Amino acid sequence: MPVAKLKQYLKDDVPEFASKVSDYLYTYTTRREEVVQVQGFLPEDRLQVSMTDAADFVQISLGKLSSPLTVKVTLTYQDLLQVLPTRVTFHTFIDDDMEIPENFKEEQVLKWKQQLKIMPLSITMKAVSDAFQFVELENERKEREEEEEEDST
Repeated sequence: MPVAKLKQYLKDDVPEFASKVSDYLYTYTTRREEVVQVQGFLPEDRLQVSMTDAADFVQISLGKLSSPLTVKVTLTYQDLLQVLPTRVTFHTFIDDDMEIPENFKEEQVLKWKQQLKIMPLSITMKAVSDAFQFVELENERKEREEEEEEDST
């Protein structure tokens, strides 16, 4: 909370001060709880979340270092009274030998990026998480088939 900004209300208008503090607490709690919900979508070994104490900067990474697909989403909130981010970056990292999965093509990534600006974080990240898990399962299936094929020869 911007204490210096709030200080002026404390002297002149205590009800307004209480209202502003309530607004800051509400938006902070909302942003923080959205991140907590996202943390429940994937196991810890496939999801890393970094967040500032004020929850005005959030970075979510899906995937492991060894994963052929990783996703990094960064949200910046310039106005602490907002629950939706001011800036969103969405990066996908795909191994060179992997074809871009259908559900991670540019149009879909742009759609998710736009949704992150207008919808609660947990709703959009659930869709991203589901798509990510689908790609992971598909890759695991292909690897098993390749291993079985090698074993049979």
